[in-house]
Amino acid sequence: MDVEERKQTTSTITRELFMRMFDDPFVMAFMTFYEVEPEEVEDKVDEILEYLEKKTEAAEG
Repeated sequence: MDVEERKQTTSTITRELFMRMFDDPFVMAFMTFYEVEPEEVEDKVDEILEYLEKKTEAAEG
């Protein structure tokens, strides 16, 4: 698997993981119970994806 394939696979797995997580009623109840704002979670997800992209770019180069 080359770097580009690995990058796409990582992004796909990460997106799929978060999509499944947010479809889970328990996770949504947990977020509600602890008053976690969806925007905060979305920002954190974006931050994680940026980090992964930077790590992948560093590995490429």
